[in-house]
Amino acid sequence: MDMGRNIFQSSAPRAMLKAVKKVVHENLNAREAYQFWQEEKQGELK
Repeated sequence: MDMGRNIFQSSAPRAMLKAVKKVVHENLNAREAYQFWQEEKQGELK
């Protein structure tokens, strides 16, 4: 897993890191991780 500015310059970096964690540790696929990120991002931006 390579992480870089796409995570740290994200509008919601915490949500992005949570999604990456789920890909690595819970075997989410890209679609599931994106959906998770979208949901988490909404909470983070409030």
